[in-house]
Amino acid sequence: MADFVKSIIVDFWATIAEMSPYSLFGFFMAGLLSVLVSQRLVEKHLGGRAFGSSDIRKPGQKKTGRLTLQ
Repeated sequence: MADFVKSIIVDFWATIAEMSPYSLFGFFMAGLLSVLVSQRLVEKHLGGRAFGSSDIRKPGQKKTGRLTLQ
């Protein structure tokens, strides 16, 4: 049983180690885009009430320009 748990931990760590360069690259690109692309431009192209867009608000809550998590 101990060998089984050890193999799971080793395999999990190996998977994390293989994923880490891609995750770091993704975080870097997301940070770069957040600096270079304005929020207004993103809201203009991705926001709105098109088919498939989600608008999660409480009933009676007004739509604001910022996303607020509660």
